[in-house]
Amino acid sequence: MPVRADFCPGYDHCVSGSAGRRRGTVTAMPDLDDQGSQLIETIGDLVDIAAEVSPEEALEGFDKTATEVFFRDWPTVRSWGDSLAR
Repeated sequence: MPVRADFCPGYDHCVSGSAGRRRGTVTAMPDLDDQGSQLIETIGDLVDIAAEVSPEEALEGFDKTATEVFFRDWPTVRSWGDSLAR
């Protein structure tokens, strides 16, 4: 179900899991242990893809939707990660 990301206004994202969210409203505290595990797994998957596919191969081989979603969502992910690093 799409929700508005508070840390980056203007972006809608699909959030899964036990957060119990509706558009713009958090109705229950998210399970941060589960989300932390999901984050580790997701980053591992991204690292694997980056190791297996060069940027040039990705731009040529990934379908248009995959690249559009990446370029649309990457600034949000990067901004969130930069905030964690501070």
